[in-house]
Amino acid sequence: MKAQAAIGQLFLEQEKYIRAIVAYRRLVEMAPENPEAHYHLGTALAERRRMSEAKKSLERAKELYEEAGNEEG
Repeated sequence: MKAQAAIGQLFLEQEKYIRAIVAYRRLVEMAPENPEAHYHLGTALAERRRMSEAKKSLERAKELYEEAGNEEG
């Protein structure tokens, strides 16, 4: 999972948002309870102006952070 997250981060840094979306979607499939995966997916989606999808991912990230007791997320 760390490798998949690193791949997604690399694509975000390179502004290759479609590839980042693919990488983070895979990570979400692998670890659906990982708030960081949802957060970064939402970020990549927002960069591509896919706001409805981005909002869902970011809201899910927030829920997961709150469930874990980490409201700073």
